[in-house]
Parts: sequence; C-alpha cells; structure tokens
Amino acid sequence: MSLEHRQSPRPTAWPLSLPATIMAGALLVALCAALLAEVAPNFLVPFRVVLLVGALGAAGLAVWWRLGSLEEEFEERIWAALLVAGGAGVVLCCREAMDEDWDSLRMALRVFTFVAMVGVVVVLLPRVGRRVVASLLVLFHFGGILTAVTAVAPHNGAPQPWLPTVLWTLVYRPYLQFAYLNNAYHFYSPEPGPPTLVWFRVEFEDKSAHWYKLVNRDQFPTRLQYQRMLALTESTNQFWPGLPSDFEKRYKDRVLAGNQLGIPAPAPHEAANYYRMLSPMTEQYLPSYVRHVARVVREEQNPNGRVHRVQIYRLAHNIPFAKHMAGGKNPLDKEFYQGWFLGVFTPDGDRVPEPDPFTNWMLWGELLDKHINNLARENQRKD
Repeated sequence: MSLEHRQSPRPTAWPLSLPATIMAGALLVALCAALLAEVAPNFLVPFRVVLLVGALGAAGLAVWWRLGSLEEEFEERIWAALLVAGGAGVVLCCREAMDEDWDSLRMALRVFTFVAMVGVVVVLLPRVGRRVVASLLVLFHFGGILTAVTAVAPHNGAPQPWLPTVLWTLVYRPYLQFAYLNNAYHFYSPEPGPPTLVWFRVEFEDKSAHWYKLVNRDQFPTRLQYQRMLALTESTNQFWPGLPSDFEKRYKDRVLAGNQLGIPAPAPHEAANYYRMLSPMTEQYLPSYVRHVARVVREEQNPNGRVHRVQIYRLAHNIPFAKHMAGGKNPLDKEFYQGWFLGVFTPDGDRVPEPDPFTNWMLWGELLDKHINNLARENQRKD
C-alpha cells in the first residue's frame, strides 16, 4: 500500500504523469537560468544559482521517481528513456547558465550530460542487459583503481609494470582524474612520494607584492583540513611525456638567461632531466588557480589595488633521509626543495605574451631564491 503512489502510470498517461510534469518544470527553470545568464550575466547571480540548484534537484527527483517504479514493458522503457533524456537537457542548460569562471562545475556538468545520454540507452535495454552494463561498470571502476595502484615504478629502480601502465595511460586516466581516484592510490603505492606545494607571487600595479602559498600548515586549525588541501596541489604535478619540438631553442634561452642572472643551467647531456612540460589538464587548472589567488590576495592585502601579474612556482618537498635527521638538518631547509617555475600570468588567468626563459625548468635551493629575487627586479625594470 505504501508504494501505490509510485506505481507506474499507463503508457497513455505518461505525458501527464507527475514525474514528467516535474521534469518539464525543471527544464523550463533551467532554460530561464540559461537565458538570464545570456542576457544579464551580472544581474541577480544568487537568484540564478537558486534556479540552477532547483532545476537540478527537480530533474534528479523526477528521474529517481520514474526509475524507482520502472517496469519491463518496452513502451514504458521508452517513456522512461525520454525522461532521462529530459534530465540530460536540464543538466546541459544548467551548464550553459554558468559563468565561464565556474570552470570546474561546467566540466562536471558536461560529463554528467554525457552520462545521462548513455543512461538513455541503458534504460532501453531489457533487465538482463541493464544488469550486464551495471556489472561491467563496477568492474571498470575497480579495474581503474587497480591500475592506479600498480602503474607506479617501484623505488628499487625496477621498470613500471607494462600492462597496468598501458591501461592507465590509454584507458583509465581521464576517468580516474575526473573522479579524483588517482592521486591517493598513486601516492601511497608503494610509498608516499614528496608532497607538492604551489607558491604564487601576486604583484600589484603599485609594485607591492604578496605571497600566497598552497599549502601552509599554519593556515588550517586541523591536520585533516591541511591534508585535504595538500591534495589540491597534486593537480599541478602532472607532466606531459617527452620534450617539445623546440627544446633546443628553449635550452639556449635558458643558458643565456642563466648567464645573465647568475643562475647556471644544467649540462647539455642532463638538460632533458631538468625540464618538465605541463600536461593539458594542468594547463586547464592553472588559470582557475590564478583567478582565485588574485582575488583572495587583493581582498585580503590590497582591496583598493589592482593585480598586475601572478608568478607560479611548483615545489616538491623531498623527504629527508635518516642520515640528514641524525646530522641535525632541519626538514624545512632549502636544500630539500626542488622547484619548477610555471610561468607568469595575468590576473584573468592568461599567460603573458612573452614567456619567461625559465618556464618549466627546475630550480633548487639558493637558485630558486635567486630567480625569485631577480624576476621581481626585472619586472620592476620593465614597468
């Protein structure tokens, strides 16, 4: 008796059923939000957010209601598939209603739209087919986690396992990175590697500059918050294999700039080991990081100022060995840090037109300090 209100309506009554009515309302609200974003993007932004949340919640409720009472008649599955397709339309409209700066949410809704469209096909399958698809998805998920654990080079110098590495590279990497199921399994297999830090030097038009460091232990009241934020920086620890086609020119520019600033370059036969080209995923992350950091630093340090540029350094804090600790070394000593200069950005997240010759090159210890100081002086001279 308690399930009577969720019993499936007759196929002829489907267009007027309550789930279909809710979905129609959700689609209308999502279209209104997209229209508002197109016509007046800076007007009533909180109201637009309310519309987005309401549309997504209503669409999810309608799909859950319908699938919860799905029966096996093919005509019913067709109507259910149309309802799921309507949900995909709601998600797509909500994505278009979001500002370009909401890049993470827009990316997530784009993936959810694709998932909903695949769900349309799955709903049309008979029960056995749906069970087979669900089982394959479960196997795919745990197979991805298995490759994340095993596609790591052992610390004893042995090569990476061939099959897990190929599967991770060609099949699982987009899924694991989107669901953020890659970092933790990689990090703890077989042993934790050096943590990644990202430092931002935010320079204002009045020549003042402030540092914003991700992450600083003193910023967080609990260790759990610190560890979660520490995982955020791992998105910058993704490199593109190989070297760019103009690597020889980049090395010559690095040598010339190093000679002028007193920052020696690596030897030619070792140069490839000191250069890291960022992955396309990292190149997508960095602009959003820059926009966030520029806004936060301006609000906290100089509300009336204007940010001129943002310089980014990625640092690996190498774990000291027992002999270092026994010798009285400070774990925070500069010799344990390796840094890569990731470039100079505008506050809008765009790279400056003229790339710095040190971009993507490793800097360490005192050389890192020297580059930071020299770059600051060079920027002031140019201005």
